[in-house]
Amino acid sequence: MTQKEKLFYYLDRINNSTELKDEIYWKCGLEIWKPNELQDDLESLMEGGCKQNYELIPFASDGDGGVCVLVDNQYVAMIDSEGGAGYIAASVDDFINILLWYKYIPITKKVFDGFEEFIEDYQRDEYGSNTSELINDFLQSEHLDLDNRMVYEKFLKGVSLTPAFIIEPTDEEYEISENLFRFDEAEFNEKIRCTGFAANEGDVGMVFEDAFTDLQSEFVSLCMEYTNESVDKIYIYIYQDTSQKMFNAIFVKGKRVIPAGNFADDEASDEFLSIGIKDIDKLVELCDMYQCKGPNEYKLEFDVATHKFDASYRYDNYTKSGISPVSEFMSWYEEIKEKYGK
Repeated sequence: MTQKEKLFYYLDRINNSTELKDEIYWKCGLEIWKPNELQDDLESLMEGGCKQNYELIPFASDGDGGVCVLVDNQYVAMIDSEGGAGYIAASVDDFINILLWYKYIPITKKVFDGFEEFIEDYQRDEYGSNTSELINDFLQSEHLDLDNRMVYEKFLKGVSLTPAFIIEPTDEEYEISENLFRFDEAEFNEKIRCTGFAANEGDVGMVFEDAFTDLQSEFVSLCMEYTNESVDKIYIYIYQDTSQKMFNAIFVKGKRVIPAGNFADDEASDEFLSIGIKDIDKLVELCDMYQCKGPNEYKLEFDVATHKFDASYRYDNYTKSGISPVSEFMSWYEEIKEKYGK
């Protein structure tokens, strides 16, 4: 799923629920719109033109004339009504997570002073005690983070994206946009550099590898949660191509080799498999973002006691040769059973 598709998914979910849309407006101070409904607002903010020629999709507005936009089917930025602009989230998921968890977009210089300083400042703000059961239920239903530090890291990463989102007007009567925090340019660049999220061209490969490993770790975490950390070994199978996705897992507990579908009741196992399939999109999006060819097949192994992690990949779409991912998974299952003497 592309970032544009992900955005439209959330817009449909929110706009199709008047109760949720109103709750977000009153609790978070942003109104979620359909993209075409904010085009005039965006054009007004961009009336001086823009040399960068971004592809912008506006989808949310604040009470002061500012607009949130998806930029080039990749990141989320904010353009305020006072000449400020900047990235605020590295993905649509992150934007929704940040907005709904903090109940606003916390544009404060404290974000660059570390988590403790940021959260102390946030808790002094009126939004810090602005709770909503409806919004929290939505966050849980989308399997988004409910941990303060994790959401903070997402926001810090978002505002540190480079190259920065700026609006350089084509009309000389207008001025180039400021950053959202109103730092001078040199100070802002230094703040971003110190976060550790900004990447030089030579560091992009390392950033991708780290993010790629983190996403695979999320599948391990999903399995750990599903099994209540009660197994010894976890084997994860993932397959994806342009027409299909498959996710499944095998667990070893003592001498027993247990397919994921047999580990819990039907409702729990169906939810587990559904979440896993949905999370495959994150791997695809990451590879697309860094223009890296992603694997078609992943076989991940995790030892719960030692935390040793191994992975093997295939980069060929073997379904074109008539091979089924299901049959490949079952063959791997038989290999694992044989390994443990079953």
